Amino acid sequence: MNWPGSFLAGFVGTLLLTTIEAGAQQLHLTRMSLPYLLGAAITPSRDRAKVIGFFTHLVNGQLFALLYVAIFHATGAVSALRGAVIGLVHSLVVLLVVVPLLPAVHPRMASLHQGPTELRQIEPPGPLALHYGVTTPLTVVVAHVIFGIAIGALYRRDLPLAAMILAGIGLRQFATVIAKRIADNAVTDRAAQLSYYFLFSLFPFLFTLVTLAAYLPVQGAIDELLARLDPLMPQAAMSIIHDQLTALTTQQRPHLLTFGLLLAVWSASRGVDALRTALNLSYDVKESRPWWKVQAIAIVITIATSALMLFAIAGLALGGGVGVWLAGKLHVDQYWALLWSWLRWPITAAGVMLVLALLYYFLPDVKQEWRYITPGSVLATMLWLLLTWGFSFYAETFGSYDKTYGAIGGVIVLMTWLYISGFVFILGGEVNAVLEHASAEGKARGAREAGEAPPPQIERPSVAAPGAAKSAGTAERTRRRLWSRWRKSPA
Repeated sequence: MNWPGSFLAGFVGTLLLTTIEAGAQQLHLTRMSLPYLLGAAITPSRDRAKVIGFFTHLVNGQLFALLYVAIFHATGAVSALRGAVIGLVHSLVVLLVVVPLLPAVHPRMASLHQGPTELRQIEPPGPLALHYGVTTPLTVVVAHVIFGIAIGALYRRDLPLAAMILAGIGLRQFATVIAKRIADNAVTDRAAQLSYYFLFSLFPFLFTLVTLAAYLPVQGAIDELLARLDPLMPQAAMSIIHDQLTALTTQQRPHLLTFGLLLAVWSASRGVDALRTALNLSYDVKESRPWWKVQAIAIVITIATSALMLFAIAGLALGGGVGVWLAGKLHVDQYWALLWSWLRWPITAAGVMLVLALLYYFLPDVKQEWRYITPGSVLATMLWLLLTWGFSFYAETFGSYDKTYGAIGGVIVLMTWLYISGFVFILGGEVNAVLEHASAEGKARGAREAGEAPPPQIERPSVAAPGAAKSAGTAERTRRRLWSRWRKSPA
């Protein structure tokens, strides 16, 4: 069985199924929410039930994807049509078997005969879940058929996902190498270092952002940017940024285009420059470019990403306005708000991926081809969106930072969020480096371009790994490198 392929197909299929069900709710076609029903079985809190149910729903999707794949293997064929048939059978089992059993097994669902009680408040679905809407059965069937089509279309028995993405290295070996790189390069420590530099450069970066917004045709971009960040960032951290931006945007400041702006840009570029150092360590190269050049790169990237963010946010706002106008002309404006609310997140992810692709291309001191989509940028984007949203939920629901840290609780939350971001950004660079070093067409570890012989081990940063003082395993690997180098050296 192609395990990575089944997980990928299950993840995509579950996202599609969840999107269809959520869209049907927004269009008032049904009131049933499978993620909420799953979460409510675990916790009585509505907010927590939605989050827990979402992740439980993803796990269930993966398990059912494995079942679909097992059926594919048992029947000897894989196709979208076969997946659709399995999805149809799956939906009938849900409607005819699972739904009638829900009131008996769900701890918070009322009974059809006894009615609601103090603990059981959720309305029972009724036959074929018709109590949640007359079109609920159709919604369930369509969602599961599309789930099956996705599994059948994406899963391939004879083409493992690892062979497509992890060329030249197996999945288990890849995971082992990444774990060793995290330890050897002290990625967690460097993420903590980055969180300080990010915090140091955050407010100068906002200073630069506001100044550019005042002199570029991107009116309203700052407010839209805050709206995009609000669901991802913890409220305590968001309030700090919001207060600072509010203070900066009360009026245009022509005097910012002076020495103050230059100082702000320089300070904001320190976070970018710190990430450059971490990425050089990922590729196991020493910095060879002159000091003025690396500083210029950091400053240019800082300004470019600031302008890119503003124009991207302005483009989102403009696209939304054009979409509303076009939807009105086509008399489908009642559906546009739902469609645009879902489209904005893939667009946001694409923007984050573009910024990461620029960082991974320009910052390390290696020559490489420009690629917008790389395994590292995709992984870092998905992890960043998922982890920041998860941490935001944790900080607002379970965290007690204000009680523990008092007045600086918001700053601690902000630094933790920056730490998570730094760790994910470095991890994406490590993934790109490992895959390129394992590829036959890529660079050797320590080399700056493909086909170039790497310098001797003694001249590379990994000869004395930063994690050697922290981990016994890293220290042992460092000792073996030095011993190997000493044995090869002439007497």
